[in-house]
Amino acid sequence: MKPCAETKAISIIWDFYIQLESYKLPQRHTIKLRIGSHLKPGEFIQLLWQGDDELAIEEAASHVVCKVDFINPVICNELFGIVSEWHEALTKNIYQNKNHNVLKRHHAKIESSLVVLFLVAGTFVIAPILNLINAKYHFITADTFHISPIIIGLSAWAIAMYVFYIMGRFYSDRTSKLIDNISPLYYFEVTKGDRNKIEESKADNKKIVGKIIKEFSIALVIDIIAFLFWKLLKMI
Repeated sequence: MKPCAETKAISIIWDFYIQLESYKLPQRHTIKLRIGSHLKPGEFIQLLWQGDDELAIEEAASHVVCKVDFINPVICNELFGIVSEWHEALTKNIYQNKNHNVLKRHHAKIESSLVVLFLVAGTFVIAPILNLINAKYHFITADTFHISPIIIGLSAWAIAMYVFYIMGRFYSDRTSKLIDNISPLYYFEVTKGDRNKIEESKADNKKIVGKIIKEFSIALVIDIIAFLFWKLLKMI
């Protein structure tokens, strides 16, 4: 492995013999521990197509796998316990990204909020225009009620709101892709390459969070402009 390369996975194998009372000769036991090396999406799909059992798929997709070849089940459980306690005792066995956790947890809310912001902007734009048209041509008053213009107005409202909804979905989809691109975690800090990878991930994530804030800022600016437009038409 190159000195500056990042660590993809760590595999440890303990191969030893244990003397058991019911056996004349020492019995061989093996512990195989693998940390890291998540499957890529393409590799995961290929594994599904191969028709492997659920255990094999779960093992390949897990970031920590411990397998024990044993004779005595009591010793097997003890060995599993030792490895589990060792892994849990690591101070930083997984590099957590707080931004990713928060954004992932509120992923759906963020998408919905962007759509709502654009729908609010649409309401600020369409409502005063229809109200201004009605004030000029008196389609709906205390004495008159013209059904055709109302149907046309409602149709125009629906079309305009749909346009703003599509705009909101466009921005929410872009934001969703940005959230998916945030690095959720990193396993190792062994080599200089690992530390460089962590710093690189932090820098990339910071840029992505900045882009997400930018998407929300654009939506808020559009809302403010729509509100000012509404206030302006009320003055006419």
